[in-house]
Amino acid sequence: MAATFPNAALIQDSSGTLCYRFSLVLRDGDRDIVVNAPELVSKFYSKCTDGLDSATRQTQFTYRCDYGEIIYTRAYDKDESTNFRLQLSFQNRTEHPLKLMRLSPLVVTGEDSLKLGVRPAKCWQLYRQGRQKNDMPSVCTLGIHDGSYEDAQTGLTETGGGTDAMDPSNRFISDQLTILHDGENTLTLAFLTGADQMLETVLEMTDQDVFSSLCCSSLPKCTIQPGQTIVSEWLRVDRRSDPITAATNFSKDKAAIYHARRTPKAPTVFCTWYYYGLSVTYEDVLRDLNGLKRRGIPFDVFQVDEGWERVLGDRRPNQKFPSSMQEVASKIASEGFIPGIWTSPFIAHATAPLSKEHPEWLLRDKEGNLCQFPMNATTYNVLDITNPEVVEWVRQLYAMLRQWGFQYHKLDFTRAPVIQNEPVFFDDSISIAAAYRKAIAAVREGAGEDAYILICGGLYDPVIGLVDAQRTGSDVMSMWSSTIRQGGRTAPYTIKQNLLRFWMNDWWHNDPDALMIRRRKEPFRDSPLGYGLLNDDEALTSTLNQYIGGGLVCSTEPMDEIEQDRLSLLRHILPTVPVRPIPRDLFQSAARYPSVIDVAVVEKGWHTVALINWSDTEEKSPVLHCDSELLGDFAQPDKTYTFCEFFSGQVVDDIRYGNTVSFGAIPPHGCMLVKVMVTNPNWPQIIQSTGHFSFGGEASCYLCKKGKLVFELDWKMDCPVRYTVRLPKWFHFEKLPEQVTYQREGHCVVIQITEKGKYRIVL
Repeated sequence: MAATFPNAALIQDSSGTLCYRFSLVLRDGDRDIVVNAPELVSKFYSKCTDGLDSATRQTQFTYRCDYGEIIYTRAYDKDESTNFRLQLSFQNRTEHPLKLMRLSPLVVTGEDSLKLGVRPAKCWQLYRQGRQKNDMPSVCTLGIHDGSYEDAQTGLTETGGGTDAMDPSNRFISDQLTILHDGENTLTLAFLTGADQMLETVLEMTDQDVFSSLCCSSLPKCTIQPGQTIVSEWLRVDRRSDPITAATNFSKDKAAIYHARRTPKAPTVFCTWYYYGLSVTYEDVLRDLNGLKRRGIPFDVFQVDEGWERVLGDRRPNQKFPSSMQEVASKIASEGFIPGIWTSPFIAHATAPLSKEHPEWLLRDKEGNLCQFPMNATTYNVLDITNPEVVEWVRQLYAMLRQWGFQYHKLDFTRAPVIQNEPVFFDDSISIAAAYRKAIAAVREGAGEDAYILICGGLYDPVIGLVDAQRTGSDVMSMWSSTIRQGGRTAPYTIKQNLLRFWMNDWWHNDPDALMIRRRKEPFRDSPLGYGLLNDDEALTSTLNQYIGGGLVCSTEPMDEIEQDRLSLLRHILPTVPVRPIPRDLFQSAARYPSVIDVAVVEKGWHTVALINWSDTEEKSPVLHCDSELLGDFAQPDKTYTFCEFFSGQVVDDIRYGNTVSFGAIPPHGCMLVKVMVTNPNWPQIIQSTGHFSFGGEASCYLCKKGKLVFELDWKMDCPVRYTVRLPKWFHFEKLPEQVTYQREGHCVVIQITEKGKYRIVL
């Protein structure tokens, strides 16, 4: 059917017009039926009491079709014309089961049905979020077929080795968050809920770059029995905010709905994968544990990655781990680290006991063939997570790992049951998203509420409130662009994935994957994971990526081999300091990669601005404008600011709103980091530091009631660090402690810390 249903909603405001309808897709036997022109039966107004957001009223439209009853709900507040949300439900009124494939609460078709302002659609910018970590979130202009446009239609392979084929039909597929922006007007399409169904927004353009259609859908893809009702996820349609504010408002609201587990401080993790790979041994673990202690690297977690197990689906360690994994966890804990372990609970090798003993647990397709998941040159069977016995096995697995002593869990390849083509599930009455949430809930139950769970390569929405961290991009490599794989795409692309998912930090700690800053021209044990091909500028930018991601910090280095100058870069990111990153130039430039990232140091009240030069050949000399486009609400016309550059130590004072600042050139693939703070002549301020990228976010500096300046620090790195503190203009001291020197210029003191320890310095 192609007809538009009667009483189609028409929303009109000063920004333009949105004319939309709904649609749903049923499967009756082997036949798909598109229902988009049902008969309107009734219209009912009531209060909205679900508390999901500010909506206070709702209208319910009841429709009837040959297959059942449809209720279309529109919830809104006073500003109904610019902010509302939609939900679609279907009740099976037939006498036989149907399969509900798609519920689309918003369908827009035709060039004139969607307008942002006066500019044509080819001038609009689109933010597209991919469903999985390997998909490439991107901002592109719909009429410019450049690299950003390509990124918005593709994704990387698992390790960044090239992209999926570009869709030639000018279709853009997004997930829970989609933003359209024309420079002045913004339309945000965001699924405010998402725990039970997969989500999809599809935007189509014609070959002439004219808007064709937009469809926002929940994807139940499950069997609905006679009399049963299934309700879609809530879709928010929002024209209130600029695109950055729209994204952050959405993420905060969703975090509240699902009680996100995000704690203020993220852990720091040493992971074995990005050097040893599958070849990791117990001796490697012991050597690096000793190296971390000897070289004074204060990671919170030591995580044994893939390579410890015999095969996936087998709980026993292989011959490279002659001790039990319980003893491995005990050894890690005895060295002062939290024991961490890698698992992949939803796939199993054909030779695993699980595959042999429980073939009924394995997912199959319509022809009865086993569903397969290829990874690391091996093909695995996929577990059917709709089977309660599989879910119980998963719970018991993590209860056992808890008993062994592992408190940090990295779960990999959990998307395997989700991405299969036409699988036949044990229980087809539950959506795959709901089944995925139940399976991860079993992981949480088995591992315990105090365990830290990182999902690597799974769904995003269904696990909010269950997990502590999520990977935000494809696997990294220790090189800027791949020299070992044709078409390989590495650092610029994985950093882009990390930055464009900045808003997810409200749901968990974003995981940018591991940092590798060693120098190594040859592979280790014949694996490309062992390379270390970053030059000094690229190593610095890769280190900065761990900071500007806003989440956990992870690294993999051979402690017996890495040079001290590279290892010392870790002082810039250890420990983690709570920050909130926003890439400010996402919608301000035509660049493929964000290059201006505003990172608020949330507990200290200042901002840091990271600048990245993505050029392969040219230096860049950025100019910073002290305004809201750079700093958001932190920039105020009535304030005066101090700007400090991290690497050069240059300080510029008396900067007011609208002023510009420049700190010189950034080399190709290099970076710059600038601290911005409100100038306060009556309070001590850390203006420079050679330590953490937060410019002293790990330290405290304050005045006590007796007129004394107190500087406190728990410095955990075994290397020197220096802090420059600007004193209040009225402040005078009688005697300097041993670690402190005085600089007359700027009325500053320099605090020198030569070794790790807890310090309390009083002036």
